[in-house]
Amino acid sequence: MATSLVDAKEIFIRSGNLTVDNSLVLPGVFTELGLANSPANGGRIEVRASGDVTITGNRLLFGLDSGIQARGGGPATTATPPVTTLRDTPDISVEAGGTLTVSGLNATVHSERFVQGTSAPVSFGNVAIKADRVQVLGGGEISATNRFSGKGGDLTVNAREIVLDGVNTSQVLSTGGFTGLTTQSNFHPLYLGSPGFLTDARLTNGQAGTLTVNADTLTIKRGANITADNFGFGKAGDIIINVRDLFLSRDGAATGAISTQS
Repeated sequence: MATSLVDAKEIFIRSGNLTVDNSLVLPGVFTELGLANSPANGGRIEVRASGDVTITGNRLLFGLDSGIQARGGGPATTATPPVTTLRDTPDISVEAGGTLTVSGLNATVHSERFVQGTSAPVSFGNVAIKADRVQVLGGGEISATNRFSGKGGDLTVNAREIVLDGVNTSQVLSTGGFTGLTTQSNFHPLYLGSPGFLTDARLTNGQAGTLTVNADTLTIKRGANITADNFGFGKAGDIIINVRDLFLSRDGAATGAISTQS
């Protein structure tokens, strides 16, 4: 698919090879953008491909990155008291019999949690990747972000070979871009933009999820990263790496690390 929006209550894709080129797969995206009264976000995504899955993006679509995304709630909830709309953050699962490629400054596989969940146990927006080979290149990222009190989604990547490569590092860094794998927590946008919400601790103290990598070979080069950060007041996430061979090469880039920070 090229320059497309895919919306549904839940999304299941079965294919040989799958290409998502400057397009977006996001349950509830039309409602979120005010384009239609379709189901609200909060639906899971499952992709099963016997061949390759290729996600590329070099521009925003309605302000959103290209690729596969799932969200629970939204950044601009205006209810009083704030953020009262309960909604689970759905999981994303991508399996490829061949290579999963995420490439470009606006290419992503990403879950994002903005509100409190409803189910028991609560879903936090886990991202699970399984492929023969995973490559994340030139600003691409696979990530789980949390912006609300409680635990954020976990990210697990299983592959025979994983390559994280900044490629065009100068372009990535000049745009503030990130290449690699990450679980993060950060302030909810309402906290940063609305003085009346500054006392609501739920918008500041979310926890980042656990990031797990299982592979025979892991290569990180030219400014790519594996991180589990917290930029708010909560705990950073754990990083677990199980590999046989690990290759690290910054290749002159200003960044490039396996790191967790709060």
